[in-house]
Amino acid sequence: MEKRYSGRRRRHLRWLWLLMIPVLAAGYTLWRFGPQRSYTARQLGLTDLQSPNDADGDGVDDWTDVVLGARAYIAAALLVDGVCRIENIPQISDVTLFFSILEELGAKVRVLNQHAIEIDCHAIHSTRPSYDLARRIRASYYLLGALLGRFGQATVAMPGGCNFGVRPIDQHIKGFTTMGAEVSVEGGFIHTAARNGRLVGAPVYLDVVSVGATMNIMMAAALAEGTTTIENAAKEPHIVDLANFLNSMGADIRGAGTDTIKIRGVSGCPAALTALFPTKSRRAPIWPPWRPPAASCC
Repeated sequence: MEKRYSGRRRRHLRWLWLLMIPVLAAGYTLWRFGPQRSYTARQLGLTDLQSPNDADGDGVDDWTDVVLGARAYIAAALLVDGVCRIENIPQISDVTLFFSILEELGAKVRVLNQHAIEIDCHAIHSTRPSYDLARRIRASYYLLGALLGRFGQATVAMPGGCNFGVRPIDQHIKGFTTMGAEVSVEGGFIHTAARNGRLVGAPVYLDVVSVGATMNIMMAAALAEGTTTIENAAKEPHIVDLANFLNSMGADIRGAGTDTIKIRGVSGCPAALTALFPTKSRRAPIWPPWRPPAASCC
């Protein structure tokens, strides 16, 4: 009787495993090819991510760097005295905060569809974003380069609202001062102003290779007088993407992707352009790391 019962149980288990095969196959198909959704930065832990893996020296975790391209693109729109269109913008909370900051400064932000926006920065009336908004963004320093480059002055809260030593931006400040800006840190704010109302091109050597500093100096130098050379510049894809974006505005940037970048300042950026944010998955972290993004066409 015991042997008969054991054999029956084995047969039942065998049938159970056979029945589970189509269930597992259906689950995998739904997971791999089913409808995809977007995730906010907070859902993915990006807004509160703190990790020592900071190889580029900009105070931000390397994995978080994948969203910095979007932040820099939106900040760079401040250089355009007119309408700028950006497509394939990732749906993360920092992007929404950047839009709120631009609208507070006087820009008009119009959402064309789920992944395309239009920014009109013709009527910017302030160069001082509110502390409450800027302190919530780790990459608020990008506003410094764009505002200082176009208007000759800017006052922005420290990245993340933290103390100067916690989120180091010394290489950013070194670049600004080398181009003729006066910079002071006081009361949680960074105050910058060009001595003659416009930055002057100069050779800038970065003591530490920094993606954030390289991008910020590029934006500030785009409208500076003369030529700026960044030595020991970062070479990440973000740098090349931003250089292409700025060049599409009318800037003159060469050498992006190498350790020496030359920016010849121009008097102004055209009022209209179309810029495409890169569609590579590493630059649009709106999907969890275990789920590939859907293909998109521009």
